[in-house]
Amino acid sequence: MPKRSVSILLVENEPSLAEMIEECLLEVMQVQINRVSCAGEALREELNHRHDLVITELSLHDADGLELVRRIQVSNKCPIILLADSPTPEDLIDAMRLGIRGVAPHPIDTVDLVRTIRGVLRTELRQRRQRTRYRRLRLLTGRILRERRDLRERIDLICKDVVQAYRRLAQDVASSGILERTTANSSSTTLAPDPTAEDA
Repeated sequence: MPKRSVSILLVENEPSLAEMIEECLLEVMQVQINRVSCAGEALREELNHRHDLVITELSLHDADGLELVRRIQVSNKCPIILLADSPTPEDLIDAMRLGIRGVAPHPIDTVDLVRTIRGVLRTELRQRRQRTRYRRLRLLTGRILRERRDLRERIDLICKDVVQAYRRLAQDVASSGILERTTANSSSTTLAPDPTAEDA
C-alpha cells in the first residue's frame, strides 16, 4: 500500500526562496505543497484543507508570522517550522511558547531544512501513534469497566433471586406442615417401648 503524501503549507513572500524550497522538498520527499505568499492566503488554504505541516516566514507582508501561527493553531495542531531572518530572543521565546518545532535561520540551508522537516514529521508520527494507542486503551478500559459493572449487577440480581427462592421454599415448607409431621414421627419413634426389653 503506497504511503500517503505529506501535505505541506509553505508561506513565503520571497518568490525565489519559496520556489527553491518547494523544488528541494519535491525532489527528496513524498510531499504535496501548497505555496502561498501571505497570511491571508495561508488562512484561506487552511480553511479549505488542513495540512500536516506548516512552514512559514516570520516576517510576512500582511501579518506577523507568529500571529499567523496562533490563528492556524485554533483549528489545526499540526507541527510548524518557522523561517526567520535574524530572529530576536523574544521571537524565539514566543516560538517556543507556541510549540513551534523548529526555526530555520536565513540564509536557508535546504539540507538542514529537509533534516528538520523529517525529524519533525517522525516526531509527529510517533506522538500521533501514542495518542491513538492511548485513546484505544481508554476505550478498552472503559468497556472493561462497563462490562464488569454489568456483570456485578447480574450477579447481584442472581443472588437476590436465589435468596427469594429460598425464602419462598422455606415458607412453602413451613405452611405445608411437613416439618411438624416429620418432628412428630421422630418423637414417636424415640418414645416407643422396646418389646425385647419386656421379654428379658
